[in-house]
Amino acid sequence: MEALRIKRGNPFLSAVTITQPDGAPLNLTFTVVLFTVRSLNDKADDDSGALITQEMKDHYEPENGKTYISLSSAQTAIPEGSYVGDIRVIGIGLQQNSDPFLVEIEPIITTRLP
Repeated sequence: MEALRIKRGNPFLSAVTITQPDGAPLNLTFTVVLFTVRSLNDKADDDSGALITQEMKDHYEPENGKTYISLSSAQTAIPEGSYVGDIRVIGIGLQQNSDPFLVEIEPIITTRLP
């Protein structure tokens, strides 16, 4: 997966396709997809230090491995910088993690309200 670029403090929505090791889409029917972002130096065995966590149960094309990562502005209000993320799919007899990927929290310029 390519790096995710997220504007700090803004809602974020990104469509993702989850594939099997052979590149075929992974059927997401009856699965839960977990998205986690940690600091680059977080090597913990659990997600207790994760900066962003999200659980997705509703997928827009589950049979084709398609779902959304949807984050609120509160979830993206972490310090600007580079982080590491991954996606884990859990289902009946299934537990699969993606390769880690870079997550960039980018600064925003305009902060005023009307």
